[in-house]
Amino acid sequence: MADAFHCKLVTPDASVLDDDITYASVPGWDGLFGVAPGRAAMLWQLGLGPLRLDFPKGGSRWFLVDGGVAHLVDGSLTLLCRKAIPVEQLNADEAKAEYEQLTAQHPHDAESAESKAHGLDIARLKRSLASAHDGRDGAI
Repeated sequence: MADAFHCKLVTPDASVLDDDITYASVPGWDGLFGVAPGRAAMLWQLGLGPLRLDFPKGGSRWFLVDGGVAHLVDGSLTLLCRKAIPVEQLNADEAKAEYEQLTAQHPHDAESAESKAHGLDIARLKRSLASAHDGRDGAI
């Protein structure tokens, strides 16, 4: 069995995961970072992107994460996320429809434009992750 460490993935609505893992690929606000056993204690701001968690018995789970913080201390990783959607719950066709609906919107101010851009990014990532999980092309 590979060296493992504990991981908790929590959103405001639920405890999504509480398990041992061997590696995490985490979307920080400034890019992906890896977490493996023995890494020094750290605190990161999370961004929008794919989260991959690898397990001691093999296999991985993927999530779409949108913001929050990651805290690694004493061999335990805690991910407090605004959103964490398991890839199994994503649907490529629904994400494409969401993207097309957002594309048709015409924002009236900077805040609306920023919200639209963020929504488009989420829809693209949903489609990409869902399609990769299904083995399809995820381009929008």
